[in-house]
Amino acid sequence: MNRALQSTAGLTQDLAAQDQRIVRLARNLCAFAAGLNRWARDLGGTIDDIAGAGRPLTEERTRLKGFLSGMVTVIHKSGVLITAYREALPSLTADLSNVVMSLKANSGSRRQAIGSRAPACENGCRRASTAGWNCSTATPRPGSPRWR
Repeated sequence: MNRALQSTAGLTQDLAAQDQRIVRLARNLCAFAAGLNRWARDLGGTIDDIAGAGRPLTEERTRLKGFLSGMVTVIHKSGVLITAYREALPSLTADLSNVVMSLKANSGSRRQAIGSRAPACENGCRRASTAGWNCSTATPRPGSPRWR
Protein backbone atom coordinates (compact mmCIF):
# COMPACT_ATOMS: atom_id res chain seq x y z
CA MET A 1 0.00 0.00 0.00
CA ASN A 2 2.82 2.35 0.85
CA ARG A 3 4.43 1.67 -2.44
CA ALA A 4 1.22 2.32 -4.25
CA LEU A 5 0.86 5.59 -2.34
CA GLN A 6 4.43 6.53 -3.12
CA SER A 7 3.89 5.71 -6.78
CA THR A 8 0.70 7.74 -6.75
CA ALA A 9 2.51 10.64 -5.07
CA GLY A 10 5.30 10.47 -7.69
CA LEU A 11 2.76 10.32 -10.46
CA THR A 12 0.92 13.32 -8.97
CA GLN A 13 4.19 15.27 -8.83
CA ASP A 14 4.95 14.36 -12.44
CA LEU A 15 1.47 15.43 -13.49
CA ALA A 16 1.83 18.71 -11.55
CA ALA A 17 5.17 19.37 -13.25
CA GLN A 18 3.60 18.66 -16.64
CA ASP A 19 0.68 20.95 -15.74
CA GLN A 20 3.18 23.72 -14.98
CA ARG A 21 4.87 23.10 -18.33
CA ILE A 22 1.50 23.16 -20.07
CA VAL A 23 0.63 26.48 -18.34
CA ARG A 24 4.01 27.97 -19.39
CA LEU A 25 3.45 26.71 -22.92
CA ALA A 26 -0.04 28.28 -22.94
CA ARG A 27 1.41 31.62 -21.73
CA ASN A 28 4.11 31.51 -24.40
CA LEU A 29 1.51 30.65 -27.05
CA CYS A 30 -0.64 33.57 -25.84
CA ALA A 31 2.34 35.98 -26.10
CA PHE A 32 3.21 34.56 -29.52
CA ALA A 33 -0.40 35.01 -30.70
CA ALA A 34 -0.41 38.61 -29.41
CA GLY A 35 2.83 39.26 -31.34
CA LEU A 36 1.32 37.74 -34.49
CA ASN A 37 -1.78 39.93 -34.08
CA ARG A 38 0.41 43.06 -33.79
CA TRP A 39 2.41 41.96 -36.82
CA ALA A 40 -0.79 41.30 -38.81
CA ARG A 41 -2.16 44.75 -37.84
CA ASP A 42 1.13 46.43 -38.84
CA LEU A 43 1.25 44.46 -42.09
CA GLY A 44 -2.36 45.43 -42.85
CA GLY A 45 -1.50 49.10 -42.26
CA THR A 46 1.53 48.80 -44.54
CA ILE A 47 -0.56 47.18 -47.27
CA ASP A 48 -3.17 49.95 -46.93
CA ASP A 49 -0.42 52.59 -47.17
CA ILE A 50 0.99 50.95 -50.29
CA ALA A 51 -2.47 50.80 -51.86
CA GLY A 52 -3.01 54.49 -50.99
CA ALA A 53 0.32 55.42 -52.57
CA GLY A 54 -0.49 53.34 -55.63
CA ARG A 55 -3.53 55.43 -56.62
CA PRO A 56 -1.62 58.70 -57.16
CA LEU A 57 1.15 56.78 -58.90
CA THR A 58 -1.40 55.24 -61.26
CA GLU A 59 -2.86 58.67 -61.98
CA GLU A 60 0.62 60.08 -62.59
CA ARG A 61 1.41 57.18 -64.89
CA THR A 62 -1.76 57.91 -66.88
CA ARG A 63 -0.81 61.59 -67.17
CA LEU A 64 2.72 60.68 -68.27
CA LYS A 65 1.34 58.31 -70.90
CA GLY A 66 -0.81 61.13 -72.28
CA PHE A 67 2.14 63.53 -72.27
CA LEU A 68 4.42 61.05 -74.03
CA SER A 69 1.81 60.22 -76.66
CA GLY A 70 1.41 63.96 -77.28
CA MET A 71 5.18 64.29 -77.63
CA VAL A 72 5.24 61.42 -80.13
CA THR A 73 2.51 63.16 -82.14
CA VAL A 74 4.44 66.45 -82.12
CA ILE A 75 7.63 64.70 -83.23
CA HIS A 76 5.81 62.98 -86.09
CA LYS A 77 4.14 66.22 -87.20
CA SER A 78 7.42 68.13 -87.03
CA GLY A 79 9.00 65.47 -89.23
CA VAL A 80 6.22 65.98 -91.77
CA LEU A 81 6.70 69.77 -91.57
CA ILE A 82 10.45 69.50 -92.09
CA THR A 83 9.94 67.19 -95.02
CA ALA A 84 7.41 69.60 -96.55
CA TYR A 85 9.74 72.60 -96.27
CA ARG A 86 12.94 70.77 -97.15
CA GLU A 87 12.39 71.50 -100.85
CA ALA A 88 10.82 74.96 -100.54
CA LEU A 89 13.14 76.45 -97.92
CA PRO A 90 16.34 76.75 -100.02
CA SER A 91 14.55 78.66 -102.79
CA LEU A 92 12.77 80.90 -100.25
CA THR A 93 16.09 81.62 -98.56
CA ALA A 94 17.70 82.50 -101.90
CA ASP A 95 14.82 84.85 -102.76
CA LEU A 96 15.04 86.56 -99.38
CA SER A 97 18.80 86.91 -99.75
CA ASN A 98 18.32 88.57 -103.16
CA VAL A 99 15.80 91.03 -101.69
CA VAL A 100 18.14 91.92 -98.82
CA MET A 101 21.09 92.40 -101.19
CA SER A 102 18.97 94.63 -103.46
CA LEU A 103 17.81 96.75 -100.52
CA LYS A 104 21.38 97.08 -99.29
CA ALA A 105 22.63 98.07 -102.75
CA ASN A 106 19.87 100.67 -103.18
CA SER A 107 20.04 102.14 -99.66
CA GLY A 108 22.64 104.76 -100.62
CA SER A 109 20.60 106.15 -103.50
CA ARG A 110 17.44 106.16 -101.36
CA ARG A 111 19.24 108.05 -98.60
CA GLN A 112 20.47 110.61 -101.13
CA ALA A 113 16.96 111.01 -102.62
CA ILE A 114 15.38 111.48 -99.19
CA GLY A 115 18.09 113.92 -98.11
CA SER A 116 17.64 116.13 -101.18
CA ARG A 117 13.91 116.54 -100.48
CA ALA A 118 14.32 117.37 -96.79
CA PRO A 119 13.89 121.04 -95.84
CA ALA A 120 16.95 122.85 -94.57
CA CYS A 121 17.10 123.68 -90.89
CA GLU A 122 18.49 126.91 -89.47
CA ASN A 123 22.01 125.44 -89.63
CA GLY A 124 21.62 124.53 -93.29
CA CYS A 125 21.70 120.73 -92.88
CA ARG A 126 19.34 118.76 -95.08
CA ARG A 127 18.34 115.68 -93.05
CA ALA A 128 14.80 114.42 -93.21
CA SER A 129 14.83 113.67 -89.52
CA THR A 130 15.54 117.30 -88.56
CA ALA A 131 12.02 118.64 -89.14
CA GLY A 132 10.99 120.04 -85.75
CA TRP A 133 14.43 119.59 -84.22
CA ASN A 134 17.24 121.97 -83.34
CA CYS A 135 20.27 120.36 -85.03
CA SER A 136 22.92 122.03 -82.88
CA THR A 137 21.44 120.87 -79.54
CA ALA A 138 19.52 117.78 -80.73
CA THR A 139 16.37 118.96 -78.91
CA PRO A 140 12.84 119.72 -80.19
CA ARG A 141 12.26 123.24 -81.39
CA PRO A 142 9.78 125.28 -79.33
CA GLY A 143 6.36 125.23 -80.94
CA SER A 144 7.00 122.01 -82.91
CA PRO A 145 4.70 118.99 -82.35
CA ARG A 146 7.55 117.28 -80.49
CA TRP A 147 7.91 120.19 -78.00
CA ARG A 148 6.41 119.56 -74.56
